[in-house]
Amino acid sequence: MLTMNLKYLCIGLLLMISLSSVGQSKRDYNWLTANNSTLSPGIEGLLLNFDGDKLTKDTLNDMPVRFLSNNANISDDDGNLLFYTNGCMVVNRNHEIMENGEGISDGIALELFLNNDCTLGYNGVQDLLILPDPAFEHGYYLIHKLTEYDTVGDSLYIEGLRYSYIDLSYNGGLGKVTDKRNFFLKEQDIMSSYLTAALHENGEDWWIIQRANYRNLYYKCLISQEGIAVVDSQFIGDYYDPFWSSAFGQAKISPDGTKYAYFNSEDDLLLFDFDRSTAEFSNFRKAEVDVTPAFSGMEFSPNSRFIYMSTQDSLWQVDTWDDDLQESLVLIDTWDGVGDPFPTTFHLMQLGPDCRIYMCSTSGTKSYHVINKPNEKGAACDFVERGVQLPIYTPVANFPNFPHFRIDEDEICDPGITSILGVPIAVSRDLKVYPNPSSDMIYFELDEADVAFPVNIELLQYDGKQVYKGSLQNSSQGVTVSQMASGMYIYYMTDDAGKRYTGKVVVGND
Repeated sequence: MLTMNLKYLCIGLLLMISLSSVGQSKRDYNWLTANNSTLSPGIEGLLLNFDGDKLTKDTLNDMPVRFLSNNANISDDDGNLLFYTNGCMVVNRNHEIMENGEGISDGIALELFLNNDCTLGYNGVQDLLILPDPAFEHGYYLIHKLTEYDTVGDSLYIEGLRYSYIDLSYNGGLGKVTDKRNFFLKEQDIMSSYLTAALHENGEDWWIIQRANYRNLYYKCLISQEGIAVVDSQFIGDYYDPFWSSAFGQAKISPDGTKYAYFNSEDDLLLFDFDRSTAEFSNFRKAEVDVTPAFSGMEFSPNSRFIYMSTQDSLWQVDTWDDDLQESLVLIDTWDGVGDPFPTTFHLMQLGPDCRIYMCSTSGTKSYHVINKPNEKGAACDFVERGVQLPIYTPVANFPNFPHFRIDEDEICDPGITSILGVPIAVSRDLKVYPNPSSDMIYFELDEADVAFPVNIELLQYDGKQVYKGSLQNSSQGVTVSQMASGMYIYYMTDDAGKRYTGKVVVGND
């Protein structure tokens, strides 16, 4: 009898493990954005979907809204898109304005700067969040901020935190906004950006963390069975620069829920331990990045060990396992100056469901940067500038703002996604380029066991202008550069199987 009981116990455990592995949340598996740039007339949308073994894309025409920088969406646990918002309107999964979904935001700033046109979007960066209601399976809280205009001081300010409520039990699952523009934190010292959240230790409620303006004060709000409310606040850590802080950086809670980090290029990296049961901050640490103040971004690696920080023209990494956070600071790469067609400078970062970190630019571009192996130390993280080519021009600094939905699951992300937009992922630094610099011939040494020849190659100037296009039949075949002007060039290489490589070469005297 004991043997049989053990047998059934083991079977039960295996079933639980199996169900756990296939039941992982996919609420962040869709990334959506939309733009109506002068280069692409009409509102064009782009939906990136991580479900399956590759990141796929879908171009959407005649979108009902565009985005400024504010962006949020949510999917169900199976990865089906439910709804999204540009901060001023809520749109259902059929890309139609949800019932009562207009006018989520209001205020003088909307009237003065956007002519009360909610289809254009709403001010802010990382100022939106969509979180499930623990009390109702079809309910969702949309967290957003009110931007007001101080006519006396001639400046914008954040009035506080508000929520709107979406009920997807209406309209056959397409939803309805049943309540909107409700303040749950009304203070005039809220920072623009730095809005983030984490699942409570109980696995049901949600902590919302927001830093105050001009002070080292952090507000802690909770979504629970009883609704949404401010629970606590805490003074801790450094004060910060009053000009270069609000709207210039990002804040994140680590994928394992144990750390909170805040970063911009003037205030530097502020790191705290975080308690998910109480939202208490402790063990304050800091790493200083000596750069000119600029728009910035940050993200944790999937294993929560490394933090990546962007400072417009440079990418940095710190190791949170190191006793000396400052000593662990390393420069990963600097921007190569290439436009696509506008400057592809470094800005916001977001950890993808495929265990890669994606980075958008401070300009509208047709590409994203990507960190292919963010769990690796230093250059081994394999950062590739413009590593993901996109079919449309994206808005400036536009990524959806997600919490880490798989915070209590065995797999924070899915390394099984092995290609980007159907292109197999290559480790760009496995390629040897020599001599570099060169004024005659440049050779690209590829491992012929791993590469499918022929390999197509392009050389581009920093302004994106193509100066060479050809193909390599083997590693001993080089590219003649003697007729090219001296300077830095970008190479793009794609083998016959679709693997991509990119990097820099210098043409000039050896």
